[in-house]
Amino acid sequence: MKGWPERHVLRFETPTGAFASGRWTVSGAGPDTWLSAFVSFHKAHHAGLNFSTAWGRLLQAMWLVRGRDRAVSALVGCCALTHEAYATHGALLRIAGRSGAPTAAEILARYPAYRAHSATALRVRPRGRAGRLWRAVAAEYALLGCTQADVLDAVLQPLHRVRARDYPDSRLKAIGEGFWSDFEPAARRAFGRDGWAAVSAAGLRTTLDPEQQRRLDALCSAYVVDRFRAMGCPTVDTAAVLAALPGLADRLGQLTGERVTVDRDPGTLFDLETLRLRQPPRGEVGDLAAGADPLLVVRRAGVLRRQYDLVADPLPDDSAPVCVLRARAGDAVRLQPVTSPGAVPRVRLASVALTCARDPAWRAGWADALDRAEHVSVLVDTPFGESLDALLRGASGFRYAVEPLLDGTGLWAYVCVVDGFPPWVLPCTMTRASALRLRTRSRTGGQEPEEELPGLGALLETARRIVAEESIIGPEI
Repeated sequence: MKGWPERHVLRFETPTGAFASGRWTVSGAGPDTWLSAFVSFHKAHHAGLNFSTAWGRLLQAMWLVRGRDRAVSALVGCCALTHEAYATHGALLRIAGRSGAPTAAEILARYPAYRAHSATALRVRPRGRAGRLWRAVAAEYALLGCTQADVLDAVLQPLHRVRARDYPDSRLKAIGEGFWSDFEPAARRAFGRDGWAAVSAAGLRTTLDPEQQRRLDALCSAYVVDRFRAMGCPTVDTAAVLAALPGLADRLGQLTGERVTVDRDPGTLFDLETLRLRQPPRGEVGDLAAGADPLLVVRRAGVLRRQYDLVADPLPDDSAPVCVLRARAGDAVRLQPVTSPGAVPRVRLASVALTCARDPAWRAGWADALDRAEHVSVLVDTPFGESLDALLRGASGFRYAVEPLLDGTGLWAYVCVVDGFPPWVLPCTMTRASALRLRTRSRTGGQEPEEELPGLGALLETARRIVAEESIIGPEI
């Protein structure tokens, strides 16, 4: 796996105002797949707002500049209401009303803290009959517009140069009842009277044809930009934000002394997702019980420290790859270190973290020894998009599957195989599984997942063992 591409750094996700570089966390794999999907979509909409808007890019850029931690925290506080309203509204729109899914009221009953955020989103939509698709789309663009003040030049300036009226939450409060008053006449002109009658009658679960949806999105976006400008609030659109990013990256590179790259692929947003399965279980280091069916795992020592509440800790430095035999022991997880390549036993299943597989020194000493395992797979613990691109370069025989992992949960597994490499495994949420499928199709000319792969049963069994024995799954945890 040589020539690993540099990780994109102009991105982060901070749904709660507590900054974390390059990830969001979905906690718990509950019995309700739709509720798990709602949580995942909610976090993805936070990331999307940072990906596509001027304010989001300002936050990301300021976060990269040393000495601006306080400024970033203050700016987060100026957009919290808008961010939460947008993420809540978008997640509800994509889940509620689907066949078998809970209603919006049922989701909000489960997550009562989101009720106020939903109410904020409903306040900025056009007045009229509820349950109409165009009104929901309009609300989404109104919230998006709150984060599109022309603020990117503020990256090189002190915080006080960002005017209070440009704060997303200030713009949100400025949206009054008459904000959408001129929209329907404009829509009738754009679609024609009969065309608009059809579009405006569409319910929330209606799927417009692609051209109708494109025109509705474009009309809402342009209308919001024009309305904010008419209110004296300078506003840019998403295309202008994306066009400005190369110049912004260059300026940030000069400020930070590092190479800053721009991630333009929205599919990589789900590279930020971390799945927290449980609180770290007790980790007992020692010999396994007789008759145990161990999973041979290779993880960095620091990862094992974060995965488990270790009773005793004989592990090396955090960055060192460690090979252990692992099995459940009641509520605890038993870890038996394998001290040398010659001590690797014959086992059925083995799982190697990709970050360890990429370590040349570890690979030179240990890779051949893992051939004693009947089925060896790689756990993807790096940003998926870049990892997939690296895997596909010069590879042949690529095939993949996207499969539900455990009945009664929202957990799925993405697995793929290529000639000459161990297969890859990634347990994830249902929402991320869908995103990974789309990302793979875009990178392979539309290749679809398969229902049968070589060793698929063993790969899924390995994934089930991972989610049963580990506490957190995510990029470079």
